[in-house]
Amino acid sequence: MIEYETLDGDPSQLQYLGSAGITMPCVKAISRLLQCGETIKVAWLLSSKSTHAFTHAFILHNQHSKLFIIRSGFRSGYNGEGPYGLAMALQILQRHKVEIEELDVSLELIEKLDKALLTEKDIEKLAMSKPVRPDRWYKYVLPHLKNPSEIENPDVKSYYPVQLPFWLIDNRIFDLALCFSEDKDATIVKAYRRLEDTVRQRSGITESGAKLFSKAFVVDNSPLCWKLPDEAESKGRGNLFSAVYTAFRNARAHREIRGGEEREFLLINELFLLESEAVNR
Repeated sequence: MIEYETLDGDPSQLQYLGSAGITMPCVKAISRLLQCGETIKVAWLLSSKSTHAFTHAFILHNQHSKLFIIRSGFRSGYNGEGPYGLAMALQILQRHKVEIEELDVSLELIEKLDKALLTEKDIEKLAMSKPVRPDRWYKYVLPHLKNPSEIENPDVKSYYPVQLPFWLIDNRIFDLALCFSEDKDATIVKAYRRLEDTVRQRSGITESGAKLFSKAFVVDNSPLCWKLPDEAESKGRGNLFSAVYTAFRNARAHREIRGGEEREFLLINELFLLESEAVNR
């Protein structure tokens, strides 16, 4: 029997996510839990067979044995969004080293789950039931691998929510992070300008772009540096500023850039964090 959090007669402790019969919200629910810090240890894949196909739902157990119920937005046994979404959900769980156990259940149980009506007795019965052996859930994944030699479909990454990690963002550009999705290009350009203004103010150097950063951090006796055992390490950090401007900012200033905006914003954020750690020589 797999341990789980006792409901103490209060089924409202179960957290229901996703939408019955709609695949994408269910996949997103799983990826969002994992993206936002939930450590899922065990996933019960609930499978109910109808005439020509299976209907599937999930019950996820985190490290504290709390249960997350993912409604039955998944299917298998034919080609379509439901089976493809199931394959993506299983691969996401695999990526996070989640133990997957498939349990055959009745359609009535799936219907109760979709209506958020599971009871503690339902959970106890599932915990005592025997998982499918040999494992069958791999068969739901294999048809959706683009190449038989692959262990994972490259589309899996696209199912994670695209968001900036706010806990990591420097306070001086946090306002830009909040409005990032409204106009990514304009937000990135503002961040570059703000970084230059910050370094100019600290260093007293009036140059712009790569020249500003080279004089502020890299040249001998530069006004700003990092307290590190080796001067070369400090200059290496300074060179990061010039490198990012040369590789990314200049290209964005001269042509329209599509894709990779989140990565670029985080690069700029790293420069802000490094600048905050620099000291006056």
